[in-house]
Amino acid sequence: MAIGAGLSGQLGVKAETTVGTAVTVDTFYPFNSESLELTKNIVQGRGIRAGALSPLSRRRTYPTRSAGGTVNLDFPSTGADPLLLQMLGTVTGTTTKTYTPGNLTGKSLTIQKGVPQTDGTVKPFTYPGCKITSWTLSCETGGILTLEITVDAQDEVPTSPALATASYTTSHTFDFSQGALTLGGVAVANVKAASITGEIPLKTDRWFFNAAGKKAEQIQNDYPSITGSLATEFVSQATIYDVFRADSGVALVLTFTNGSASLVVTCGEIRFDGESPKVGGPDVVDLTAPFTALDNESDPWISIAYTPAA
Repeated sequence: MAIGAGLSGQLGVKAETTVGTAVTVDTFYPFNSESLELTKNIVQGRGIRAGALSPLSRRRTYPTRSAGGTVNLDFPSTGADPLLLQMLGTVTGTTTKTYTPGNLTGKSLTIQKGVPQTDGTVKPFTYPGCKITSWTLSCETGGILTLEITVDAQDEVPTSPALATASYTTSHTFDFSQGALTLGGVAVANVKAASITGEIPLKTDRWFFNAAGKKAEQIQNDYPSITGSLATEFVSQATIYDVFRADSGVALVLTFTNGSASLVVTCGEIRFDGESPKVGGPDVVDLTAPFTALDNESDPWISIAYTPAA
């Protein structure tokens, strides 16, 4: 019998063959937290009735449903490929796989979580037709590189497939000490934190007749965006502020290396959106540098090269 608390929770994923048709998950991640849940779209029929002071329960109806939420995990040195493909859409390579933006139509995940009851029974909750609508890679001083994804799912199914048996690959983390950052090919000094966020606009309200309230595949319906932020000490005016003031484009490369495993995030051109340095007191002057990645028609506006641990 499992421990009747979150300690016994599990989370697994697998790419679907047909969007919205659940498959048995086979890649499992140690995760920090999740908020996946069902959303019932309820309509309460009213109708004026002589002498009535409240709506009738039999006039409450449940025509459509959806599901989704967030998952936060330490970015793994092995096994991240199913997530990276859903985050960007296109992959090339074998030992090192490089992910770049591409068509996400026809690509989806089944996600299944195991939720422990207090009696030690772990209940499966399965989410077919999962699309990632946003993701953030982030690492700060003394911390671990984390990935948070926001998921839109077609449904939450609490009965089938049955709870998959969790098995984990030997995977490590990437941490702050293993990180490196360059702008325009030059290492940047005194960076304390970095984050990169992808937003993937999807039409998530595609409900139609003949579908029993389950939505159709979520279709990309606007330009995706890549934004981020750097937290640094104010070391050199030229490194960030002058680039910000001139609104110049510069390439950004964020690298993490743990033994044979590596993650390299490259933005072919970013533009800094702010800010000016400010003296807020007697301490060292810090600088927050938010940015936006743009397509320079030459380099991928973002690519993620992933080499799993050997």
